[in-house]
Amino acid sequence: MPTLVIMSGLPFSGKTYLSKRLAETTGFVRVSYDDIWEEKNKELHKWLDWNQVTAIAHKQILALFNDGKSVIYDDLGDTLEIREGLQALAEKVGAESRIVYVNIPEKVRQERHKKNKIVPERHDISNQRFKRSAKRFDPPGKGENVIVFDLRHNIDEWIKDYF
Repeated sequence: MPTLVIMSGLPFSGKTYLSKRLAETTGFVRVSYDDIWEEKNKELHKWLDWNQVTAIAHKQILALFNDGKSVIYDDLGDTLEIREGLQALAEKVGAESRIVYVNIPEKVRQERHKKNKIVPERHDISNQRFKRSAKRFDPPGKGENVIVFDLRHNIDEWIKDYF
């Protein structure tokens, strides 16, 4: 049965790094909101909004499910509504879903954001958006199928234990 792994966490928490490692280790296909956004904006020479990029991501996820593949969706997963929508998408085709919550200390997240402004390792976000994302974030809760990753974990052991 295909599985949808829904990444959840604040910007600069390490979701993308972890999702890439998960994809390498499990063979799951990684679908990334940021990658779609960047690719489509270059291709179309215009900015797509969140709803447009999300619709493209959902189509890609469904196509992969139809091919019997499991998927890691790398996005913020920042609200219950968004996570429930993704879980419903998986349920619609009989796929299982899991949420991976990347939970790191705020200080580490701030240091990564600051460092990225000096030596860019990923696309940047404004200080205002960085702060706003923390206020908006609704961490996954007990009623959700959540696996937590934090800095106490060795990434390889964590993947082995949960996947």
